[in-house]
Amino acid sequence: MKIKTIGDLIKNIDLEKCQTSADYSGICSEFNSIDSYDLDHERLDNDGRLKEHHYHKWCCTDSWVGYRLYSLNGEVVAWSGQEGRKCSEEIEWMSKEKYFETEKYLKQFVESEEIHINLINMDQKIPEKIQIEYAGQILDKEIFCIHTNVPLKLIKQQPKNIKNPNGDFYIQCPKDLELLKDTFHDILVEFPNGDQKVVKTPNDVYIKYPLKLK
Repeated sequence: MKIKTIGDLIKNIDLEKCQTSADYSGICSEFNSIDSYDLDHERLDNDGRLKEHHYHKWCCTDSWVGYRLYSLNGEVVAWSGQEGRKCSEEIEWMSKEKYFETEKYLKQFVESEEIHINLINMDQKIPEKIQIEYAGQILDKEIFCIHTNVPLKLIKQQPKNIKNPNGDFYIQCPKDLELLKDTFHDILVEFPNGDQKVVKTPNDVYIKYPLKLK
């Protein structure tokens, strides 16, 4: 019988006689959703339903190239040709149905990495108080005394650095002079009774958890 077309070849070729070991890289390049490196090759080889058939091949430098057929479940699904080592493998499919059937088959052997997702604990308690480490963190004027829970009025958060004759930094309070030796933690507040005092973060004050509910 004289073979004139690829169609004649596919109809009459003995697939078993030209079956070769498969590397799957060429056919996987046809699918955007599949990378041959992600395949479980051992499981795919053991399954054995997707096969390659090099019916005409030759060695180009150090690589085997030529013409081959791909079969799935004993039926040809695609033809390919590669003319040289540096040439890409050109693959043509028997039909769209065979294309998607092969893609679906290969997806079964894609090794998916285990994805760790942090899930919300819906029963996790929301803190009522937020501890303030540094004076500069106080953006809200509503602050509270840790010891008595009474609201405090913030008088000065970032006092001016004014030196007294002894060389210490201080802020001017209505009743007396209080030294502000720690500009990171000292703040001037007013208590509900009108008393003003320098207090420290995080030991003396807190703010409430800010919630804007509908």
